[in-house]
Amino acid sequence: MSDQPISSIQATLNESIQKSTSSSGYGKIAAGDDFVLRYPVKRNEKEDSIMFQVVKYISQESSGKTSVTINQKWQEAKTAIEVQNAERAEKGIEELLTTEGVIRELHSVYTDGKTGDVKRVYDVGNMYNKDGLKLGSSASSRYHSKHKGDIKTKFYVELPIPNELSDSQGVEFGQSKMNAFEMIGFNQASAFMEDPGAASRDVQEAVNAARLGAISAQDFGDKDGGSVAGVVRAALSGVALNSFGSNFTTNSLLSRATGQILNSNKELLFEGVNLRSFNFNFTFAPRSKDEGKRVMKIIRSLKRAMAPKAGEGYDFRSNAYTGTGGIFLNAPDVFLIKYLKGGKEHPFLNKFKPCALTSLTVNYTGASIYSSYEDGTPTLITMQTQFSEMNPIYAEDYDDPNLGGVGY
Repeated sequence: MSDQPISSIQATLNESIQKSTSSSGYGKIAAGDDFVLRYPVKRNEKEDSIMFQVVKYISQESSGKTSVTINQKWQEAKTAIEVQNAERAEKGIEELLTTEGVIRELHSVYTDGKTGDVKRVYDVGNMYNKDGLKLGSSASSRYHSKHKGDIKTKFYVELPIPNELSDSQGVEFGQSKMNAFEMIGFNQASAFMEDPGAASRDVQEAVNAARLGAISAQDFGDKDGGSVAGVVRAALSGVALNSFGSNFTTNSLLSRATGQILNSNKELLFEGVNLRSFNFNFTFAPRSKDEGKRVMKIIRSLKRAMAPKAGEGYDFRSNAYTGTGGIFLNAPDVFLIKYLKGGKEHPFLNKFKPCALTSLTVNYTGASIYSSYEDGTPTLITMQTQFSEMNPIYAEDYDDPNLGGVGY
């Protein structure tokens, strides 16, 4: 959504938006009087409100901002190295370029188009610059105001701010544990990736040593003389017993045999991010026939926007979808949400990332009893909505100098 103030939306729709959307079925010319749907119809623009800008979904591919995949990037680098090594061989240069460091350290390799020299990026941060490996553009970047020329607006909905406002932000942490033997297994797995043959031999030797009691306390840095060999034998015995249908764990056998268990080294570790959700409840009490029609258009438009698209259009004469022919489903529309105060972006309340409307519930008997006007419009309607952000919140998002209020 554009960062410019939205005061009297009808008057601030600039010519560039109209020109870019009129020929493609979007924008004010295409939507006509339904481009800005306000409720109440005659509302004071100085009142606080919430604005929903409904736009067409922009995929990474259609936006032209999709990055290459890891495999593709690696193949390009490998080919470039092979070409340069062939050139070096022709010149009699014995020292050849190698990709070992790139494989082992998981670093990005790319080709400089000007010189043709292969360069390695050892800074993970550089993997996100224009020359390095990228993970693809996020929804937030595709709908940013600097790309407003790519945004195809279908319509706006402006409603009074709901009575209950809140935002909740969270991350995922989970308990993790790893004992000494699991650490050995992890190290062996890492070694296996580097040298499968040597790693296999080491594992077999460790198993044989455990069976024979050759592993001593000193192998684990136990200066107190603990019987580590007995621990390993107990663990292996448990594996053998389980093969006969028993239900033994390493710790249960150790506790029976020695009164000890393995130190699990339990720790709370970061596991991921959460996507925020927002619930908005609105009440409609139409006071005129025009307001009744406006409420009907708002509900109908929101329902249509949140529905998946079977094609670019529907031909009722042929009873078929155009575009994809119904084989594929296109994504529903995206919602860009803002709180407004006096027609401008609210200076305090939280900001939103692009959202999807995931749930919409309409109760046409808001007073718990059916009542309607002569034309059938219910006298009191309640609408419950749930929006989910399409991107998580990162610390860097708060570094935006134009981000005011409490941020996201």
